[in-house]
Amino acid sequence: MNEKIEQLEAERKVIYAKFLKIVSISVIIMIFALLIAVITSVFPLMFVGFIIGGIIISNEYKMVKVFSNSFKTIVVQELITAELDNATYNHNKGLTVNEIMYPNFFRSPDRYHSEDLLSAEYENIKFDAADIVLEEKHVRTDSKGHTHTEYVTYFRGRFFIFDFKRDLNLVVKCLETLGLGANNKRLEKVETESIAFNKKFKSFASTAHDAFYILTPTLQEKMMELEKMFSGTIFFAFMNGKFYLAINDNSNSFDLRISKPIDENLIKKVINEIRIAPAIIEEFNLKSDKFKNNI
Repeated sequence: MNEKIEQLEAERKVIYAKFLKIVSISVIIMIFALLIAVITSVFPLMFVGFIIGGIIISNEYKMVKVFSNSFKTIVVQELITAELDNATYNHNKGLTVNEIMYPNFFRSPDRYHSEDLLSAEYENIKFDAADIVLEEKHVRTDSKGHTHTEYVTYFRGRFFIFDFKRDLNLVVKCLETLGLGANNKRLEKVETESIAFNKKFKSFASTAHDAFYILTPTLQEKMMELEKMFSGTIFFAFMNGKFYLAINDNSNSFDLRISKPIDENLIKKVINEIRIAPAIIEEFNLKSDKFKNNI
């Protein structure tokens, strides 16, 4: 592993140096095009310069992405195999939009992307985890009647699905924010005895009794602790035989930053990412009798 890391780090330095050079050249091209356009009043030249510079930078980003995927294939895959049982990992594959939308945490996206699908088992609990990006389409018309379309990201982070094999025949959801368009009309709004928990999360359940059954004081404490570990917003849902968790913290689990060295600190970060799901199974006690089959 050490030899692989050293080789990748050497390659990263070369790619990063080239990346900086190409970006610098592209910026110079765009600035030069802008100056020529201002001097000659031939403004189409400016757009041509910006397009050329943009294409060059875009192609270089693609090369960086290829290297990042190599890191995932060589290093991340080996670390996952060492850490987890029955694990499969595919950096090109993700969760389906139906899986993401099932717990109804947020409104349906106009465009979505998911990658870094990790499927494994810990303490007989199967789980899937992936990075997801959700975007909505914004269309506006300017003063000249021209239509402009852009896609705005409203969720970027990690999504987990834990299968504890017992159909509890209930729904209990705890959402740090309702601002992403979650639809909870068919659920009952509930509050726990914890004022701090109620301030942090908006809770909904199929019945108040179901909420009381799931949201024990210990579990509420664990949810609060997990929320403090991540920036952004967090969403929980116990739905029938599965537990859903979404963390909207603008992160990418295993993506490589070309400007950062491939060293011991990065490897520790990757291992910590891999251990999130097993830690949740332990801390939330998903392996307890409450969630086992045929109880």
